[in-house]
Amino acid sequence: MSRNTLRSDIQLIHQREKKRMYEYLDNISSRVSLTTDIWIARYQGIEYICITAHFVDDDWVLKKKIIYFQDIEYSHNGPTLSKVLRDSILDWNIDKKVFSLVVDNGSASDWIVKDLKLWLCQKPLLPLEGVFFHVRCIAHILNLNVSDGLEIIKETIRRTREMKTEMQIYLEEPLLTLDSNAKCEILDWWKFNVCRYPMLSKIAHDVLAVPVTIVASEAAFSMGERVCHLSLALLMKERFNLVEDAKVVDLAFQVLHRGCETNIIFMHHCDLSLCTSTY
Repeated sequence: MSRNTLRSDIQLIHQREKKRMYEYLDNISSRVSLTTDIWIARYQGIEYICITAHFVDDDWVLKKKIIYFQDIEYSHNGPTLSKVLRDSILDWNIDKKVFSLVVDNGSASDWIVKDLKLWLCQKPLLPLEGVFFHVRCIAHILNLNVSDGLEIIKETIRRTREMKTEMQIYLEEPLLTLDSNAKCEILDWWKFNVCRYPMLSKIAHDVLAVPVTIVASEAAFSMGERVCHLSLALLMKERFNLVEDAKVVDLAFQVLHRGCETNIIFMHHCDLSLCTSTY
């Protein structure tokens, strides 16, 4: 089969199928919504425009049909693309059935919508004077929002990926095997592996400082009871403040540690008060 014969057969098939589609669209009772977009072939550098018709047929089945697919050999600005859409609408005789046009947020799209809406309303062919004609592509809007959001959190994403990689390496580490007499210091281990796990080590730095009991606070009360016995408790509250008179408390601990008898002279600001305590 020659190239010319193949081309001729394809054109005949196209004409036959287009006639069937023309009759099909002419017989549907519902209105038609159109979508359009421009695509650039990556390896050819050629730009193409596609127009698709969407409608619900008489059997209540949602259908979509490509009514135009062509390469663009001219500038695809607003007026040019608007003419392509208008010619396609007339070619398929669906100007009386157009309900809406879904486009992206480009400046050319705004021009197309304005021009086509004015053209269809002058006939008039659009319901409610074209209130529902212009529909913005939600996928394009979401893509813009996601792109902007990813730009804001890209540093967080980078760190999360790094931490995920660190976590994978950490989990693949062989388990430590220790002798019965060996001593394992977890803080020392993290200290020596900070360079290997910079992200995880920051987490470990905080997590390993979390106590599992309140013994530390209870121990402070226990020690306080031993130091602040009855003799010290006789001091008036306004003359003895544990925060302001830290030196006095420190001296009391030294006395308790020596376990000997002594006299303590407490001084509170410029007011001199004597208190003798025997240990």
